[in-house]
Amino acid sequence: MKKLLFILTMLTALLMSSVALAASSLVDNANLLSPRQEREVLQALEQVEKTYGVRVAVVTMPTIGNSSTAAFADRLIDEVYNDGAKGNMVLLQVSDQRKWYVSTDKKLKGITGTNDAVNYMSKYFVPYLSKGDYPNAYKVYAAKANDLLAYYAQHGKPVQEEKPFPNEPALVFALFGAFIFTKSVRKSLIDSMSNVNAAVAADAYLDERSFELKDSNDTYMYSNVVAVPRPRGNGHHGGGGSDGSHGGGGGGY
Repeated sequence: MKKLLFILTMLTALLMSSVALAASSLVDNANLLSPRQEREVLQALEQVEKTYGVRVAVVTMPTIGNSSTAAFADRLIDEVYNDGAKGNMVLLQVSDQRKWYVSTDKKLKGITGTNDAVNYMSKYFVPYLSKGDYPNAYKVYAAKANDLLAYYAQHGKPVQEEKPFPNEPALVFALFGAFIFTKSVRKSLIDSMSNVNAAVAADAYLDERSFELKDSNDTYMYSNVVAVPRPRGNGHHGGGGSDGSHGGGGGGY
């Protein structure tokens, strides 16, 4: 067991060193891009970095062994991409797992590492990952990171997703008004039907000349009900860092 753990640790260290040696904001170890595409993506990333004094990196890996994408991306931030004056962020893509993860350091955690921010970015770049259009996926990632940083620079607060019902009191009044209107229309339609009259009691509908009750009895049905609790899921989306020093989130594509 100790030998296996040592091997896995060494494998992770080797994978990490393959990124650290390059120290570029784009490391395509999975060979998903052509040289021309690499230049275009790197230009988009560096434009954001120069504008806001941050590191905005992309790393692709063919595999990371048994490591989780979150742990591997966090290590990239700690050991490789940690020289951004105002913060660091990396998008990790793992080909064999078909997973991605965005990790940030503490400086960018409150700006681009919140769940709302990661959801905002992934909504735009994940569809490109799913289609195999990797160059545009990384360019869109850079563009949306730029949007988040620009928004924070202008408003002094991170982007927050709009709630489904931002004006709940108005919604309640609207539903209540619709209920009253529907009820009044229904009553009006019933009253306008000349061949319908309300009966005082149920026996008003009984023709005594055509019915005679001979015998009656009650039948009772019994059943046993067994309640089985539904198992809870263990899905994960969004992030925030397990140790509090990282932000981010990820998923599949």
